[in-house]
Amino acid sequence: MAKTINGWPVVTGGLASLPQVTGRVLAGPVWVVFYWLAEQFGRHVEPIRKDWSWGWSHRKVSGSAKWSNHASGTAVDFNAPRHGAGKRDTFTAAQRAEIELIVKASQGVLRWGRLFNDEMHFELAPGVSPARVQRFAVLLLQHALAAAGFNPGIPDGIRGKHTGAALLAFQAAHKLTPDGID
Repeated sequence: MAKTINGWPVVTGGLASLPQVTGRVLAGPVWVVFYWLAEQFGRHVEPIRKDWSWGWSHRKVSGSAKWSNHASGTAVDFNAPRHGAGKRDTFTAAQRAEIELIVKASQGVLRWGRLFNDEMHFELAPGVSPARVQRFAVLLLQHALAAAGFNPGIPDGIRGKHTGAALLAFQAAHKLTPDGID
């Protein structure tokens, strides 16, 4: 099975639309992480133009035989024309500081393409396992539930009985199907 640079399998299915971009990302916990990233980026760095931003693409890295992380649905580009590949310092110092805080808050799950002169690009970091992505996605869920007034217990990234009960209560309170699925 072909894999992308970050070690995730190349996919053509199992993708879900991300509201902030014109493309898709891998469904499930990966989607949760990129949705969070896009919300943070749009709130703290700059608004995201959907028509300038994308996700999944079944392609190899330009000029390389290696599969792009976009081909596994584990990468997004934000505001590409403004932050073109190969350009450096397309963000202000304050914006760069905000991006670095967001990436740091991801606890090593995300990596910013500035490391290789692609400032529009964000991806799951190389070597990050599906279990680690899942744990961070659950942590995001726990914080969101707590912010909404539902007690998921101590935010620890583990989906235990308190998180499950808080999710069911949230779903019932919002007239969603109370199935405990996030």
